[in-house]
Amino acid sequence: MRSPVKNLLARLSGAQRASLRLLSLFFGAILLFTFLSRAIDSFSVPLIGTAKPKPGTLLHTASGFGTAESAQQIPVTTLPDCLIMDVLVREGQSVQEGDTLLALDLEDLEQKIAQAQDEISRAALMSEYYGSLAGEDTRRAEKLLERAEEDYKADLEEAAAKVARARRELSRAQEKLDDYKDWAEDRYEGDIDWKESTLGFSDGTYDNLREAVRQRRQEYEEAQREDEKAELLAKRALEDAREVTASGNLNQQKLQQLEIAGKNRELSRLRALYEAGGQVKAGQSGIVASLSAEVGARTGNEKLLLLGDTAAPLRAGFVVGEEEARFVSPGDSVLLRPASKRDWQEGGSVEGVRPLAGEDEGKYQVEVSLPQGSVLPGQSVEMQVSHSSEQFGTTLPQRALRSDSSGDYVLIAREKGTVMGTQTFAERVNVSVIERDGATAAVSGGFSPEDEIIVSSARPVAEGDRVRTEEP
Repeated sequence: MRSPVKNLLARLSGAQRASLRLLSLFFGAILLFTFLSRAIDSFSVPLIGTAKPKPGTLLHTASGFGTAESAQQIPVTTLPDCLIMDVLVREGQSVQEGDTLLALDLEDLEQKIAQAQDEISRAALMSEYYGSLAGEDTRRAEKLLERAEEDYKADLEEAAAKVARARRELSRAQEKLDDYKDWAEDRYEGDIDWKESTLGFSDGTYDNLREAVRQRRQEYEEAQREDEKAELLAKRALEDAREVTASGNLNQQKLQQLEIAGKNRELSRLRALYEAGGQVKAGQSGIVASLSAEVGARTGNEKLLLLGDTAAPLRAGFVVGEEEARFVSPGDSVLLRPASKRDWQEGGSVEGVRPLAGEDEGKYQVEVSLPQGSVLPGQSVEMQVSHSSEQFGTTLPQRALRSDSSGDYVLIAREKGTVMGTQTFAERVNVSVIERDGATAAVSGGFSPEDEIIVSSARPVAEGDRVRTEEP
């Protein structure tokens, strides 16, 4: 039995059948071009991933690696300028009290012992020399002091005599003036107003006597001032003479004696080192925290190594940048992960944050106290400090942020009607970044909570580009 389609075709004329074939080819071509158009569109229009803005907090994290060491470290030193023959320990090594840490060159120690003995002998001779000079200085100083005391007494007596003479001259001038006034009052039978000069004669006697009193009073006052000045100068001369007894030679003798005492102490330590075979030993048990001594080098005044006290608490430190350091404060909790373990553990605490200098300027050292038993001395440990921010109204994934010369912005996927139908385009919205962490940023800008913000794309996307979103 023939199908209805075949029956229909059989009843059509040849022209009708040709038209039908052409129509079928036309619709087939349209379908083919539709598939090709969609394929080309999917290739040319970037596929994007989006996220909606939402309220939230930021999590600031600072982390790094450090080495656990004792919080109490004992420096190991020895006499300076000694030749190091051997270094018998390494950093992180555990040592017991009495263990040998370094070995010094014995021949070098012998030379230093001989040198110290020579220096003691020279200092003894110089002390004796300055002592003899100091004896002569003392005798001269005693004579100078005796003469100064005599001059002091003489100067005071001379000044006092001048004051006494001036006082007598003033008294005599005053008596003459008073006698004249008495004579004048008797002669003129009444009181005379001497201030108003009511005398009926002017032979100048009264004025001369009054001027003489004024001059004698001025000389008396000047003598008193000279007396005070002479006493002050005499006292200073006496004090200077007394200070001369502490002569420079005597001080030099004392300095030489101090040098002898210091050299004797150094000699005792050199001999003790030599008798110990040049070995520098640990004064207590601990862990070698740091080691600066090197074979062939000479010891200095600084520490040769640091021994960490195993009974003291442990600490570690790591370095962070300036931005990370803003969110780390003393007392913050620290997560710990020793090198031998996979899981994080709690218990650490930030002791302090201090800026670094030199090549590390702009960076900060975070000091962390470690709980007992959490890590072994000398072991590497990873540390992490986390700090949650305040609640922000709008947060976005950090990868959604873009920047150019005009500032920060985001691209929002927004639909628009076109001649080709509804299509999605990337629209720019400027934002202000309030704060950010490693993954999220708190922002403010002109968008709504329902906007789809572009956070990823198969190819670079710019403002105004047509985009397509992932199918749900």
